[in-house]
Amino acid sequence: MDLKHQLQIARNRTVSLKRELKCIFFRSAIEDAKGDSGKLWKVLKSFLKNNKSRENNLSINGKDYIEDIVEEINNFFATIGKDLAEKSHQVTSG
Repeated sequence: MDLKHQLQIARNRTVSLKRELKCIFFRSAIEDAKGDSGKLWKVLKSFLKNNKSRENNLSINGKDYIEDIVEEINNFFATIGKDLAEKSHQVTSG
């Protein structure tokens, strides 16, 4: 095996490990923030700042940028109670 190939293997392992550790860190931070929306948003914002330059393949409701996706998720949870109450009222009165 030549030196270039060894370097590529080492780099790939390092990148893979870094991604895994980052995932573990953010999962743990999100778990620790349960019940504290301010703390949760702080974790999410720190994640967003770290990924501004990274291309994003995730799409929710036609939104591609992570800030727009977070806003969509926030809107969903901010309005779910009202939406469910309206649907429940329609079912019981209809």
